[in-house]
Amino acid sequence: MGISDVLFDERVSAAMARLEKGPASMAELASEASISGAAMAEQLAPLLKEKILVEKDGKISVDESRLDGALEADQSRFDGVVDGLTKMDGYLN
Repeated sequence: MGISDVLFDERVSAAMARLEKGPASMAELASEASISGAAMAEQLAPLLKEKILVEKDGKISVDESRLDGALEADQSRFDGVVDGLTKMDGYLN
C-alpha cells in the first residue's frame, strides 16, 4: 500500500488538512476525527514511519518535502502501470 492510499482515508485526509494550519497533538487530531487517540495513531503510523509526519514535543507536523517526494514516487509507480497497460493493449489489438 502506497502513501497515497493512506492519504485517501477520510480520517487521515482530515488530519492532514488540519495539520495545514499548524502542528497539533494526536489527541486534537483524534478528537476532530471522533475516534480514539490509539485509532488515530494507528492510521497515522505509516506516515510517521516514513517521516512524512514528525512528532516533536507532543505535537505532530508535516514534513512537506517528504510528503512531496512520497507522492511523486507513487505517481511514478502509477505512470509505470498505465504505460504497461497501454503496451499490453497495443499487443492485444
